[in-house]
Amino acid sequence: MKKTALIILDGLGISPDKKGNAFLNAKTPGLNFMLKNCPSTLLQASGESVGLPWGEMGNSEVGHTNLGTGRVVLQDYPLISKSIENGSFYEKIVLKDMVNYVKKNKSNLHILGIGSDGGVHGHIDHILAGLELAKRNNLKNVYIHIFSDGRDSSPKALKKFLDKINNACQTLGVGKIATVVGRYYAMDRDKNWDRTKIAYDLITRLDGNKYPDYLTAIDSQYRKRKSDEFLEPCVLEGAEAVKNNDAIFMTNFRCDRAIQLAKAFTDDNFIGFKRVKISNLYFAGMVLYQENLKINPIFSPVDLNNPATNSLANPLGKIISEHRLSQARISETEKFAHVTYFFNAGEKKPFRGEKQILVPSLKISSYDKKPEMSITGVVTKILAEVASEKDFILINFANPDMVGHSGNLNAAIQAVEYVDEALIKVVNVMLARDYFVMITADHGNCEEMINAKTGEIDKEHSVSPVPFILVDQIKQIELEESNSSLIKLTKRQPIGLLADIAPTILEILEIKKPVEMTGQSLIGMI
Repeated sequence: MKKTALIILDGLGISPDKKGNAFLNAKTPGLNFMLKNCPSTLLQASGESVGLPWGEMGNSEVGHTNLGTGRVVLQDYPLISKSIENGSFYEKIVLKDMVNYVKKNKSNLHILGIGSDGGVHGHIDHILAGLELAKRNNLKNVYIHIFSDGRDSSPKALKKFLDKINNACQTLGVGKIATVVGRYYAMDRDKNWDRTKIAYDLITRLDGNKYPDYLTAIDSQYRKRKSDEFLEPCVLEGAEAVKNNDAIFMTNFRCDRAIQLAKAFTDDNFIGFKRVKISNLYFAGMVLYQENLKINPIFSPVDLNNPATNSLANPLGKIISEHRLSQARISETEKFAHVTYFFNAGEKKPFRGEKQILVPSLKISSYDKKPEMSITGVVTKILAEVASEKDFILINFANPDMVGHSGNLNAAIQAVEYVDEALIKVVNVMLARDYFVMITADHGNCEEMINAKTGEIDKEHSVSPVPFILVDQIKQIELEESNSSLIKLTKRQPIGLLADIAPTILEILEIKKPVEMTGQSLIGMI
């Protein structure tokens, strides 16, 4: 058995195109040396290879779940979409109860959700399914409150999505787009309650810029140089606020960026900000955002994780714990849930022997202002855990993804360079302590920051494969200025999946792979 470390370079995919590629344009002497002197390959990190629909971009939640479980895990998005396609969605008990509640109280239905096809936190098709539900049940007063994306979709794609929703309203004869606000406000997850309050007050009080229609709103906001992510609150003519006795259907299916706004509506002991509480509200969430709140989940954890078809049993962290080995998980706030909750297949408490270490992320609006983020603190924590000789250490460097989402290529290049400097420090110490080190990513992003077709800034994830490097046979990292080995890697074909990494770790730890893990060890394959 050999102590093992897995280092995830979040959002660092591999692409042969140099234009808009932060990785290829960065100076990375540490990674260059490892790619030249260590076994490496490419892994698939998107689409069906990680449990998403074909061609769908990967993301951190999906990536870490596949990494931690050692199998391809069918995700919430395709499961929900499948139920809409086969019609079982419209028979869900929670939705029937919601419809009956609206009819009984002669009140309004409000559909809230991210309005894009990014598929990371929600999907526009699920909003359209809400409209279809209203049509089938003869609901008349339906208002749609859109969170504009611009992060998992193009920065200025909102018109295309609102056109689609508006056309559906016209075709079905039900529904009206009432408000629009950027996800920066509506989907904060870092307890910036002032942002959440702006979204809440928009939806409950119609506090925002008034416009006759969404086309005028979009034009006005773009003139202010606001991209979709940062759109100011917009109220459209004919909008209705959420009132007492109304019902809300929130279509977002990923919890982390839905929970703050959901709490503001449903937590009786809410203290995030001063609010006007809505009484007798029926709140239907696509999934269970958090326990002990007055949220009715349309899809329960049992629905989404049916052991017969989609088992999450025996993830890597649990297997390591059962063999009485120690482990540490280290990340800054932005990716902390991913190295803990998602990597552990939805287990909220640490496994026995698992130490979870959070380094606070900076409180800034966009990380291109500080591309180093909190990497110094992360490195300090890593070195301490290496010194204590944990049997397994899981690390996430968030910089490539979070700075990549800013759309600022120069800042993303700096972010990659900060990560490379950190890698040299921590990997050299690990090698001195006789660690077997693996380096990979959970999905692509910063390698594709200019859309090849349109030439526009690209802030969203990509379908690129990700690197996988086995660092064991070298004594220390030396500096290699040439990135020729990286260029060679971009021309290779992927030979594995993210799901193959957990079985690889178990082989190094000399632990038998559980039957639930369908991934295959990559030892000897690269």
